[in-house]
Amino acid sequence: MENWGLITYRTTSLLFDKKISSLQLKKGVAYVVCHELAHQWFGNLVTMEWWDDLWLKEGFATWIGWFAVDKLFPELDVWTSFVTEDMPRALTLDALRSSHPIEVAVGEAEEIRQIFGEFGRIGLICLSLFLIVFVDAISYTKGASVIRMLSSWLGVDVFLAGTRRYLHRHKYQNAKTLDLWNALSEEAGVDVGVFMHLWTKRVGYPVVDVVSLDEVTIEVRQSRYLSTGDVAESEDETTWWIPLNIASSPSALTLTDKTNTFKLSSSVFKLNARQTGLYRVNYSIDILKTLAEEIKKGKDGILSDPTDRIGLLSDAASLSVSGQKKTSGLLELLRAFEKEENYFVWSKISVILSNISSAWFEQPMEVRDGLKALHRHLFGPLVAKFGWEMMPGEDDQTTLLRGLAITNAGIGSDPETVTEAKRRFWKLVRDDDAEVLHPNLRRAVYGIALRNSDGDGSEEYDAILKLYEDPTLSPEQKMTALHGLGLVQTPELFRRTIELSLDDKRVRRQDTGYIYAALSKNSTSRITFWEWLTANFDAIESRYSEQSFIFGTLLNYSIEGLGSHQRIQEAENFLKRRNTKAYQRALDQGLESARIYSRWVERDREDVAAWFNKEGFI
Repeated sequence: MENWGLITYRTTSLLFDKKISSLQLKKGVAYVVCHELAHQWFGNLVTMEWWDDLWLKEGFATWIGWFAVDKLFPELDVWTSFVTEDMPRALTLDALRSSHPIEVAVGEAEEIRQIFGEFGRIGLICLSLFLIVFVDAISYTKGASVIRMLSSWLGVDVFLAGTRRYLHRHKYQNAKTLDLWNALSEEAGVDVGVFMHLWTKRVGYPVVDVVSLDEVTIEVRQSRYLSTGDVAESEDETTWWIPLNIASSPSALTLTDKTNTFKLSSSVFKLNARQTGLYRVNYSIDILKTLAEEIKKGKDGILSDPTDRIGLLSDAASLSVSGQKKTSGLLELLRAFEKEENYFVWSKISVILSNISSAWFEQPMEVRDGLKALHRHLFGPLVAKFGWEMMPGEDDQTTLLRGLAITNAGIGSDPETVTEAKRRFWKLVRDDDAEVLHPNLRRAVYGIALRNSDGDGSEEYDAILKLYEDPTLSPEQKMTALHGLGLVQTPELFRRTIELSLDDKRVRRQDTGYIYAALSKNSTSRITFWEWLTANFDAIESRYSEQSFIFGTLLNYSIEGLGSHQRIQEAENFLKRRNTKAYQRALDQGLESARIYSRWVERDREDVAAWFNKEGFI
C-alpha cells in the first residue's frame, strides 16, 4: 500500500532470492515496488480531484512502474511483456458492453469499491507472479495503455516533460484529467485534449478494417470492437483518433474519420507497429497471407520485433472470438510460428491455445484430443531443444521458455515430458532433492503429476499439500503448491481442496484466490465448483462480507467458464434472486463473457473439428 512515507507490502510482493525464486517473481517484485513508489508522485503529491479520475493515480503508476523496471532490468523486456500480458486484459474487458470508460462517473461508495476492486476478467490475477492483486483493468491497464500510446506519439521525452509540468503545477493539490491534457498540450504545442478525451471519456475501443486497393494504397475503416461481434449503429458513434503507426512506412499517419485511404511506401506493411496503439486490426485475407510469409522470414521481415508478431496473434484470436474471422484460420496462423524463438510470442500462443481448450472443454473427446495433439506438435520440440536443466550463462527468456514449453507439452500429454516430470516430482518429494526441480518448473510439474497419476491422485495431492505446509519453504513456493492443489481430477480430492480453503488456520483467507482460480479454470472441476458455490452461496458471501469485490471476483471466474447456454441462464436466474449490488459489475461481465464463449463454440465447433481432421491431428 502506497502510504506516503511508509509503503507496506505483502511478503510475496517483496521477498526475492535468486537461488530459490522464479524469474516471474523477480519481475513481479520489481514492478510492485516501482508501482508503489510511483504513487508518491501520482496519488500522493498530486491527488485526483474525485474518483472519476482514478486513472490519473493508477494508470500513471502502472505505466511509470513498468517504465522504471525497464530502466532497472532491461533484460526482462517488460514492454514486450506488457503487450503480451497486460494490454490484453484491458482489451478483453473493454470489448464487453458491461465495460466502463476510463473516466467513469462515481456517485456513491459502493461504486468506488467496484471500479477499484474489480478482478479476474475485469482485472488481474498474477498467479504467475505469485501475487494476488485486485485491480480495475480499465483504470489501471487501459489507462497505462493510453498513456503508452500518447507518449509514443508525442515522444517519450516530450511526454515526460509535460508530465513534470503537470506535477509541479498541481503538487500538494487535487487535479483532474483536463489538467494533465493542458500541461501536455503546452509542452507539445498541440491540443492533446481534443483527441485524447475520446479515449478516456468513451467506453470501448476500435477495430480497424484494412483492405488493399492497389500495390501501395489501402482503405482503412474504423468501428467499435465488441467480442459479441454485433455492434449496433447506436453503439458505434465514436470516431476515435487512431495513430496508424505503419511498419515499413516512414510517415506518421492517423485515422480521424470513419473511413480513409492512405498511400504507403511499400506493398508489405503492418499497422500498429510495436503495438503502441489501443485497437484491433482486421486485415483482408490477401494481406494476412503476406504477413504470414513475413513471420517465416524472422529477423529479416517487417515483423522482426516480437511485439508485432504478438499483436498479429492477439488480433487474430480476438477476431475469431467475435466471429469476424474463423477459428480454423487462427489455428493455421499458429502453425506459421513453428520456428519461433521468442518467449513472449510463445507465451501468447500458449494463452490462445488455453482459451480455445477452455471454451471447447465439453466438445467431443476426439476434438479435445486434437487440441492436445496441437500442443504436443508445437511445444514438444521446444522441450527436446531446451531440456530440463539451466545452462551456465543462460538468459532469462530461455529459462522462461523452457518452463512454458514443459507446461504446454504436459497439457498435450507428451509422453517423454510426462515421464520426466513425474520422475522429477517424486525425486523432489521422496528424496527431498530441491535441486532436481527449478522454481520456474514447479508449477508445471505439479499440474502434470496430478493430471497423470498412476492412481487416484491422492498420493500426489498429499505430497503437494505437504510442500504447501512446509514452514521452511519460501512464500512463493508455498503459493505454487497451493495453486497446484486446485488442479485436482477427482471428486474426493475436490472435496478435500474445498475443505482446506475454508480452514482459516491452514489457508489465510487472502490466499484462497489461488485455490479458487485454479478450480474455476480446471475443466474437470469447474462445474462442480459452481455447484458447490451456489449450494453454499449465503455462507461464502458472508465469509467475504468485508471484501465484497473478492466475492464478486470469485463469481466472475466461476460463471465465465460455465459453457452451455442452459447453465448460463440458470446462473442468471439464480443470481436474480440475490442482492448482488455490491458486485453487480463483476457479475455482468462474467455472464457476458460466458455467453460470448458459448456462442464462439457454437459458431465454430464444426470449423475447428474439420481443421483438425484435415491437418491430421485427429
